[in-house]
Amino acid sequence: MYFGKLDFLPCGSITASGWLKEQLARSKEGMGGNLYKLEPQMIYDPFVKQSSTSAWGSSAAGWGAEISGNYWYGLINLAFTLPDKELQDIATEWVEKVIASQEEDGYLGGYGKNDNRSEDYNAWGSYCGMRALLLYAEATGREDVFNAVYRGLLWFCRTKEWNFTPYAGHAIEKSMAYCYRRTGNKELLDFCNAYEEFLNNPENDTFRTSMNAFSDDDLFYIQGHVGNIAEFCNRPASVYLVDGDEKKLKASIKIIDKAREKILMVNGGLSGSMEWVSPKSSTAETETCNSTTFPTGCAWLAAATGEAKYGDYIEETVFNAVQGARKKDEKAITYFISPNQLCASDHSSAVHDPHGMYAPIHKTACCAVNSVIVMPEFVKNAAMTDKNGDLHIVNYGPVNINYKNAVIEVDTLYPFRKDLTFKIKSKDGNAIDFNIYLKKPIWCEDIEIKAEGKVISEVDEFGFIKVEGSFIDGDEIKVKTEMKPKVVEMDDTDGADKHPLSVIYGPLCFALPVKENWINKGNGYAHKELPEGFSWYEVQKGPVNLTFKKSSDFLTEHYWNFAVTRGSLEENLKVTEIEEEGYVWEKPMIKIAVNGWYAPYLYP
Repeated sequence: MYFGKLDFLPCGSITASGWLKEQLARSKEGMGGNLYKLEPQMIYDPFVKQSSTSAWGSSAAGWGAEISGNYWYGLINLAFTLPDKELQDIATEWVEKVIASQEEDGYLGGYGKNDNRSEDYNAWGSYCGMRALLLYAEATGREDVFNAVYRGLLWFCRTKEWNFTPYAGHAIEKSMAYCYRRTGNKELLDFCNAYEEFLNNPENDTFRTSMNAFSDDDLFYIQGHVGNIAEFCNRPASVYLVDGDEKKLKASIKIIDKAREKILMVNGGLSGSMEWVSPKSSTAETETCNSTTFPTGCAWLAAATGEAKYGDYIEETVFNAVQGARKKDEKAITYFISPNQLCASDHSSAVHDPHGMYAPIHKTACCAVNSVIVMPEFVKNAAMTDKNGDLHIVNYGPVNINYKNAVIEVDTLYPFRKDLTFKIKSKDGNAIDFNIYLKKPIWCEDIEIKAEGKVISEVDEFGFIKVEGSFIDGDEIKVKTEMKPKVVEMDDTDGADKHPLSVIYGPLCFALPVKENWINKGNGYAHKELPEGFSWYEVQKGPVNLTFKKSSDFLTEHYWNFAVTRGSLEENLKVTEIEEEGYVWEKPMIKIAVNGWYAPYLYP
């Protein structure tokens, strides 16, 4: 049984086009296609050789498995959503070596026979690798790869030396539920339900990741790692999809609602002071991991509930926090970032260490590998299908959707433009027998849809608009979203009466274009010599140009601290679409102007 309102399309069914294709191509040339070369011992070897080093800490084998597994999930996703044959071949080579290393009793993970396989990180790390293998099996139809994972999961069900653990091991439930759907083996579902019962015992719920904790009205600060929310918010829902237990679905819905209310910042990142759950503010930091895993959680909730708003949540984080945390050539990311940040250095972060810098891979490598996942995952989850075989568009962006006997090309510069055109092509010349549901964004007061000869319904209870009719080759659906600039005020008091303002336009959060000075720090704090084209960076304000045509240029070059009055601010915002050539994140195609004045520093 499957209880979700929507279902994912197989990996590779949706591929990138337009600016998304350019971003994925840059990832291939950057971190996405090269991290395993930069750090082969940590990223290539753990599942292939079951090797680790004490330099990785007390759970060395599990840490290596987490980093390696998550990277290969990202690379496999990138290989099939770009798509790219060279990357697919690299993925195949890794997959072949991993399944060849599987032990006779089914164990498939990063722990050697002499390692302590009862650790939490054994299940967690194994999950990270197994989901990569399951994605590859889905994209290629390789049953031998699926069966290897299935046997690996049964090892956890049947092996007495491994017991339930409270920190991250419960993530493996997500793979258990996925394989239960394929096999119907009740051992897998029983494992999930027994694990949930274990977590619901308060003595085991140290990190508040149980269904009970997720379902509480309260969200306790400094109680747990923000990554536990971002990564595990969809865990109960993933099991709901195959057992229909509404309590599980409600727990996932509740934790996402609480996170959005209490810790989601204006840039779509989850607030985490030194990685711990903390109140949102304009200067609180978020770990890049959270911005890459939270959208995946929201995608699973879109599938479970059928609600369009989860697609908006995905866009909110992907178009803002995710893009701000990465260098535009896709060769470096920052581990920590905040909405209102003027520099990135080895002392800019609250923890005062190199994780504030931009780098291809930090000593703590989780963010680097997760950054490879997020954009291919955005493409992969752009559309879902329902039980009637109709197609639902969950995320907006330029993609090609290969479904049944049709290819749907989404031609758009969204989110930098209001318009999207869905061009429908028949692969066999026959009529196309499914309806298309388009989401109405929650920020959009009005949406205009035109499709000649088709019936266009009102917005349904889930936030979708049905376009109904028999489609033929060459049909088009034209969509125009109404975007209006909006001012968001944040209560950022922390002892002072501060209410900083942010400007939102559609799914985008705008920032003052402070002039940047990227300072190449060479190898920085890298473990070894970096290949040509990869470096560590500090980012500072400046340099300043001293030749100006008008005084306003002088101010915007020199200063960042400007003030505006709240009053009728929204009415005075002026939106300008810019006809720029080039990559959209390097040369944004839209700007918003507002009258303001230079505000000198004020001291109490």
